[in-house]
Amino acid sequence: MPKVNAKGLIIKELRRTLGMTQQEMGESIGKNQAYISVIESGRKVSFDAIERIVAHFGYKMRITLEKA
Repeated sequence: MPKVNAKGLIIKELRRTLGMTQQEMGESIGKNQAYISVIESGRKVSFDAIERIVAHFGYKMRITLEKA
C-alpha cells in the first residue's frame, strides 16, 4: 500500500481549489515552484508552515481525531 502524506495533500488540494500552478502559488507566498513541490511531497515541512500557507489564502486548517 502506498504511503500517503496528509501534509502534502493539504497544500496540493488548496492549490487545485485555487486553480493555481505550483509556480503561481510559490510566487504568491514569496517562494518558488521548487518549495511548493517539496511541500506537496511532504518532505521537510511542519504543520506550522502548512498553517501559514493556508492562512495566506484566507483558509484555516482544522484537524479532527476520532476514536475508531
